[in-house]
Amino acid sequence: MVARANGVGPRLAARIVAELKDKPIGDGPITLAAPSHAPTSPSGEAVAALMGLGVAEAAARRAVDQASARADDTVDVAHLVRAALKELGR
Repeated sequence: MVARANGVGPRLAARIVAELKDKPIGDGPITLAAPSHAPTSPSGEAVAALMGLGVAEAAARRAVDQASARADDTVDVAHLVRAALKELGR
């Protein structure tokens, strides 16, 4: 089953199983918590969107900061992303 994962061959699968065979398995339910670094502002979401497109974090933050400085206060995330992409193209 482990070897079916993408990029896991038979040797790596055997190593994973060997390392995990003595580990206790939790009995409680598995809960997925939201990441603590989840963006909460439009500029944070715009930075996250640019990073999802492959832009480095520092460049994304700089472009979003420049775009938000040129925009008004009621700008939405989509507008910020478009404006930041234009800033990156300059």
